[in-house]
This record gives sequence, structure tokens and C-alpha cells, in this order.
Amino acid sequence: MLNRKPLLLIIIFLFIILSYFITYEDAYKERERIIEGNLGITSNISRDIDQYINTYFLSMEILGGIDDPPYVSKFFERYKNVSSFLVLDPSGKIVTEFHKEINKKEQDDLFHRYLLPYSQYPLSGERYVSNLIQSSDISQELIALASPLYDAEGKITGAVFLTIKIDAFIPLLKNYHIGKKGYVFVRDSAGNTIYHPQYELVKALNYKFFDIPLIPRSDHKIQKSSFDNEMKYITYRPIRNADWMVFIMQPIDEYQSPIYLIWLKNGTLLLLLFLFVYLLYHLEQKEKRLLQTQLNNERLEVVAEVAAGIAHEIKNPLVPIKGFIQLEKLKASSSLGEETIRLLLSEISRIESIINNFMTLARNNQTQYGQVKLLDILKDVLSLMQVEADNRDIQLISNISNTAETVVIYGDGNHLTQLFLNIIKNAMEASTSREVVEVQVKMESKEVRITIKDSGQGIPPEHLRKIGTPFYSTKEQGTGMGLAISQRIVKNHKGRIEVASQESKGTSVDIYLPTI
Repeated sequence: MLNRKPLLLIIIFLFIILSYFITYEDAYKERERIIEGNLGITSNISRDIDQYINTYFLSMEILGGIDDPPYVSKFFERYKNVSSFLVLDPSGKIVTEFHKEINKKEQDDLFHRYLLPYSQYPLSGERYVSNLIQSSDISQELIALASPLYDAEGKITGAVFLTIKIDAFIPLLKNYHIGKKGYVFVRDSAGNTIYHPQYELVKALNYKFFDIPLIPRSDHKIQKSSFDNEMKYITYRPIRNADWMVFIMQPIDEYQSPIYLIWLKNGTLLLLLFLFVYLLYHLEQKEKRLLQTQLNNERLEVVAEVAAGIAHEIKNPLVPIKGFIQLEKLKASSSLGEETIRLLLSEISRIESIINNFMTLARNNQTQYGQVKLLDILKDVLSLMQVEADNRDIQLISNISNTAETVVIYGDGNHLTQLFLNIIKNAMEASTSREVVEVQVKMESKEVRITIKDSGQGIPPEHLRKIGTPFYSTKEQGTGMGLAISQRIVKNHKGRIEVASQESKGTSVDIYLPTI
């Protein structure tokens, strides 16, 4: 035993070093994933804006080539976000014009100050997208598009102009959500805001966004925003058809939170594994003295002993740690920060949940058997789970046969309640909104069958074989204890449990219990 202790310490030390590098690699990959994700979003937004502008270009070029003013006017009226439509000849003289919601003086001011000076672009064969047009002389905030018109031989015969209300971009961009506090905004080369979720505030402050210069490529950086004076993670990309840029502004704590969570999560698992290995070492001699029973029973008994030890070792230091953090939360100004405290308390709650599972597994032998009505237990469980089903927007239904309504079994009511809670909760977690979780009860000879079915994604065959193994879980936040506890409860009641699943079709758990 003494010779093994140094070797065990060396193995644990090497594992800690290895875990550090693995965690560092995971954190680096998570950072790269966030960066690539935000760059992908800016690419999608830039593409959507380009396509949106191209749609207007195609429409105005088609209408500009139609020599039928009533027909053109009819189509012009159908575009609610279009303010003006003009066709110029090669000399810059207006051939056709339509306007909405602006008076004659505004029309003249718009043409001479904002459209005519840029007619050189379409008359030389280039499309043109203006910066934001805003003036005290014009009642609307507009964007101007200009495009050349060609004859059948490809010669330029004039230019067509279209002005779009700035509100036209709101439906296109408002549905992009970046985390909880991040947002998207678009600006032109003069620093004017084309789109911002707080557009009215930006407009009232007459704010110009010059934090980052226009560049011909996408990029990202961490920088303090002069608009709200907060540190932001900023991703930006130019828009191809216009001299504009699209930005994603994300609070730095929201950007870094997933990385911190990886360190905290892996650190928590490392602590649990360290204690697990340490306690296994002290249980080694005890295991040799245990009677040789079936392999599965022996493994489960060992895990139960380990669970009790781990829960005891973790729970004692966890209480003062949690108390200290809660005291920090009550302070008016804590050095940890509100977001850090929230994350710490969340992870501590998760550790407490794991401890509770361990304690449940450890206490499984403490049973109080008697005659219990199965239907009463199921009704209580279904009533408890209905609240969670409503929160998840899942339909929880029961189908109990007439012959099963009076079933009485010999067992422990508390353990059976936990059994059904575990299985129904697993079914709900495997389901998405508007899916169904069904509980069926039927009599079969001298036993009752309780079936709990969901219509979720199902379990792959390679994972199905490992279901019920202690500490094995396919859930990101799972401990792998729930089904192990459930199987032990069923076995103690001289029953059996069967799991069947098909990918994309759902999972069915059948529990067979003997009746009196």
C-alpha cells in the first residue's frame, strides 16, 4: 500500500497538468468559435443588405427602361419604402419623376443637393449608393440609389434614381440577436447611422460613429465604445455595394463568459475526479473484503460508497464558500462583479445537485417497504411534473388502463416517486417545445408495466448500450447518476427496466413491477 501512494500522487499530479492544457485548449477553441460565429453573422448581414439593395437596383433599372408613365407610377406606388423615382437623360435633365410624402420644395432640394451631383456615376456606367441623406430641409431620412440605363446596343441612355426611406432596413436587421446584450448596427462612411437598435437615441444625440475607420476587409477587436463608454468585443465587415460597414457590438463580459465557464466547469469536474480517485484508493482494501456477488451489483455498491464519501468531502467546504459568495452579493459594490457572482452561484448549485444525486444513491438501501397504491404515486408525480411541462411547452399526458387503476405493489413510496420523477424528467429534457411525453400503465399477468415515451431525438445505438452506467451521460450538464439510481430502485423492488430508442423518433422506457 505504501509503495502505491507515491505512484498515485504522481499520476494525479500528471493528470492535473494534462487537464490544465486540455482546458486551455478548450477555452481557446471556444474563443475561436465565438469569433468565427460573429464573423459569420456579419457576413450574413452584409450579404442580406447587398441582396436587398440589388433587388431595388433591378426593379429601378427595369422601370427606368419602360416608357409608360402610368404603368411606372402604378408600380412606384406599390413600394411603401420608396420616396422618389427619377429618370434623367444624358444631359442630366429630368425625363420622368414620381414622389411620395415630400412637397415641391423638398423635391427640388433633394434633386439639386443630393441627386444631381452624383449623376456622374450612373452616366459613366457605375451604380451608386449614397450615404444617409438627412437635412432640416427634407422631412424624411433617405438613401439614394443610382444606376445607368442602356439601350439595346449597350450605350448609356440616361440614369435612374431611387430614394429609399431609412426605415426600409429595420425589418431586414431587427431579427438579428447577438447574445443577451449584443446588437448589430450599420453606418456609412460619414459616420451616420443607417441602422441601430437605439436609433432614436443616436439621432437625438446627433452621434457619429468614428470609433473604427472603414476598411476593405472583415476584422474584430476589443475596444471601449465611445457611445456608452463600455468595453466591447467588436466584429465588423464592409458592405460590397455601398460605402458602409456592418458592426456587431457585444459586451466584453458576455463574450468572455463562455470561456470562464469552461474553466469553472472543467475545474469542478477535475475536483470531483480527484476526490473520486482519492477515495477509491482508500476503498481498495474494503472492496477486497466484500462478498463476491454479481458484477453489476458489486460495481453499483462501490459507487454508492464512493458517492457518500464524495458528497461528505465536498459538502463541508461548499457551505462556507457559498455563504461567502452570497455575502459578496449583498454588498453594494463587490470586487467580484455581479456577473461573476451569478456564474459562481450557478455552478455551486450544480455541484449541490450532483451531491444530492450522490447522497440519493448512497441512501438507496434505507428503504421502508409496505403496500402502496401505484396510481396515487403516479398522480402525485404527474402533478409535480406538470409545472415543468408547462414551462417547457411540452404536453404531458397519461393513459392508464382500467385494470391498472387499483394496482397495489409492495415497495417504498418515496423511492418509487423518485424513480418516476427521474424517468419523466429525462423524457422532458429529451423533448422540445410542443412535443409529447406520454405515461402509460397496463397490467400484464402478475406485474404492472409503466411506459414513459417521448418523441425527441432518440439515443444512438453506441450510447444506448452504456445507458445506466454510473457517471456516464450524454447530457452536457449530466452526472450519469439518474438512471443508475432508477435501475437500482427497480432492482430492489424485484422488477426490471428496459430502454428502447430510435434516432429521430424518440425513446421508450418500460418499467415492470410485481403486484400483490
